[in-house]
Parts: sequence; C-alpha cells; structure tokens
Amino acid sequence: MKAILAFNLPDDASEFERASHATDWYLAVWEIVSEFRRRVKYGNAGAEMEDMDKWVWNMLNERGIDPYKE
Repeated sequence: MKAILAFNLPDDASEFERASHATDWYLAVWEIVSEFRRRVKYGNAGAEMEDMDKWVWNMLNERGIDPYKE
C-alpha cells in the first residue's frame, strides 16, 4: 500500500514543512515524555513535575497521540 501526500506549493508551504518534519516532531515528543517519566519514576520530581507529566499525557491523549506506539 502506498500513501501520497500532495501539497500545493507555495500556498501550502507551512503544511508541507510540518509534514516533512513529522518524524522530528515525533522523536522530540518521545524524548520529552520519556524524560518526564524518568524524572517522575526515578528522580525527585516533585508535585509540579508530576502535574506537568499528567498535563502532557492528557494533551497527547486528547489528540490521539501515543509516542510509544510503533
């Protein structure tokens, strides 16, 4: 199966940039949530860090994003 994304450049330049950097965004989000998890689970994160971790996960879940899903 193939999927092709088509953009009408230059009008869709910002959408093209977002799509072409999707892997970079995915990896950045994965690193962020992994660092939160590490700090909350193994470090002395404190209540503020735990609240931020919950906020990030809620925001991702609302958008149907799971950084750990392959």
